[in-house]
Amino acid sequence: MSAPPSPSPRPTLTFWLIILGLLVLHAGIALEASTHKSTTNDEVAHITGGYTFNQFGDFRIQPENGVLPQRWHGLGLAPLDPAFPNLESVPWTQGLAYQVSYDFFYRSGNDPDALLLAARTMNVGWGLATLGLIALATFRCFGPGPALFATALAALSPTMLAHSALATSDMAMAFFFVAVVFAFWWHLNNLNLFTFAVSSLTFGLACVAKFSAVMLLPMMAIMIVVRCLAGPPINHPFRGNDTTARRALGLGLSWAGHGLVAVSIIWLFFGFRFAMMSPDVPAGTMPLAWENILSAHPSWEPLIFGLRDLRILPEAFLYGFSYVLAFSLARGAFLDGQVGTEGWVDFFPKTFLYKTPSAELISLAITLIVFIWWLRKHPSSWRLQAFRWIPGLTLFGLYWAFSLTSTLNIGHRHILPTYPLLFIATGAIIWASGQIKGSAIVQKWVPLALGATLIAGQLVSVASIHPHHLAYFNTPSGGPAKGYQHLVDSSLDWGQDLPGLAAWLDQNSGSADPVFMAYFGTGEPAHYGINARTVVRLPNFDLPQTWLPLEAGTYAISATMLQHPYRQQHQPWSAESEAAFQNLVNLKSSFWKMAGRPEDHPELLDGAPVDEWRHAWNLYNELRFARLCEYLKIRPPEAMIGYSILIFQLDETEIQQALHADLPTLVKLIESATDLPFAPETY
Repeated sequence: MSAPPSPSPRPTLTFWLIILGLLVLHAGIALEASTHKSTTNDEVAHITGGYTFNQFGDFRIQPENGVLPQRWHGLGLAPLDPAFPNLESVPWTQGLAYQVSYDFFYRSGNDPDALLLAARTMNVGWGLATLGLIALATFRCFGPGPALFATALAALSPTMLAHSALATSDMAMAFFFVAVVFAFWWHLNNLNLFTFAVSSLTFGLACVAKFSAVMLLPMMAIMIVVRCLAGPPINHPFRGNDTTARRALGLGLSWAGHGLVAVSIIWLFFGFRFAMMSPDVPAGTMPLAWENILSAHPSWEPLIFGLRDLRILPEAFLYGFSYVLAFSLARGAFLDGQVGTEGWVDFFPKTFLYKTPSAELISLAITLIVFIWWLRKHPSSWRLQAFRWIPGLTLFGLYWAFSLTSTLNIGHRHILPTYPLLFIATGAIIWASGQIKGSAIVQKWVPLALGATLIAGQLVSVASIHPHHLAYFNTPSGGPAKGYQHLVDSSLDWGQDLPGLAAWLDQNSGSADPVFMAYFGTGEPAHYGINARTVVRLPNFDLPQTWLPLEAGTYAISATMLQHPYRQQHQPWSAESEAAFQNLVNLKSSFWKMAGRPEDHPELLDGAPVDEWRHAWNLYNELRFARLCEYLKIRPPEAMIGYSILIFQLDETEIQQALHADLPTLVKLIESATDLPFAPETY
């Protein structure tokens, strides 16, 4: 077997036409699927933030998620000229991002679906840019055939399709992570003004795409060290021999130059203004004070406050970075029946194995075999190949090291930046199969047959899950119908299936039983004509709380609400939970009489403040729902909407036993549910 090809000549027109066809196919599938989905949990704030950044030059709404992709999403709304909520309102002046976003989408007379589609269409651009990057990188590593295979595999990936058409910063950051490491490595091997401009601009844009770009700094440092110690001579700007010291000086100055360009780009995207809030709109306060945000990370305070006080970086950028630090420390998460806030080392490995299609896993296994085989055939050249793959190896290794130690275990999307690297690597399959000894016909048809088989497997995966790409789980993990038993939140249920629920209710509206709903997401059920009694909702915005009894009927429960990762008590139902619930049951009759307005019933307050009664009701409602879910987690649903909303038809006996029976009876009820067949209808 010969060595992998050196950088190939320029791609042909035919090559680009096929790549263009794959990009069009990807965009069409992604956007068509998105028309079946309501907003996901983060999208309303991303879109509203981007619109306010562009329209008002104000950065109080959602500064923590990357100003570049949000501004990009906001551009899609400009032709719609949407109405915006009153800038004198309390949510705006207090910087309440999700409340302002809800008002913008559902209370200002705008068409929420049009806003959503416009922003999602803009975001598809990041998906297409990532596919183009995969095509170019694979072409340079392995040639045209492998590049077409890798791009096709990526274009049909449920993961790529899911996040291309969501107006978030995840796909943008996947693009920039890969683009930065490859551009920087290119620059380190070709020190000139052109490569510096490309590399530094790419890095600067990454810094305003998402705050996780901070991980690029150690990656770039590692690449500098490697380039100082290894590889062919560098055309550095200093006279004299190419020594390690001269390399270090030249590359170090280049790194510093990258920092200066990045700082300039950050100021550019924040309008060259230090203050977060624009003087042209009503002033207000920040949602959280600086001290409260950084209290969980006191070691960061001197640096953040120093940069702020010296005005080295814009206030909104520093505030957003601090906000990310604060809320990444401890977040509720769910994995295989466990709920916690500290995270699990195996969260992302399991997530990868659950949500990566079999065709991709098989491709990666073959790729690994190919590389091992090639190194055994050419044991003396491993250093050269490792040197060529330094950017990919650095990104993959360091990113996974951060991921394994992270306590922020809320979504498969957080390892999205490593997927393009894996697709690029799979190009080795087609290249290696073309090296098989034999006739020209064998060398032509073996890679074609192997590539077609793997792509066909990928196509089957997409066809089986469309349009529910976000909910994809592979067959070995149990498939998407069992997904809620493994993962929730943005790995499965991000609030996207309200249109599907509305359609199911229309088709099954013959029953006179009421519909109860526990919804996780920022969509508005009423917008889709869903007439349901809300048991719990997250987030709740400023919607009035309904105090209602639970009775026989249809229960539509988001998978995330069923598994309770955001419950105050991150633990399974216990004797302590049961005791707390039973104590509050004694107040149930008073709760119903107050009907959500304890201030109107002073005779029932028994001297306790109104806020204490509200707290008692909230705790009772949470424990009541949690007790019901302990049973429903085991009981198979009658139907599944997009695999993210579970439908249970509960009769009065089940309700009474699940909510009011003693603990031994509840345990028996749960045990009996394990014998029920799991055969939900899927919509």
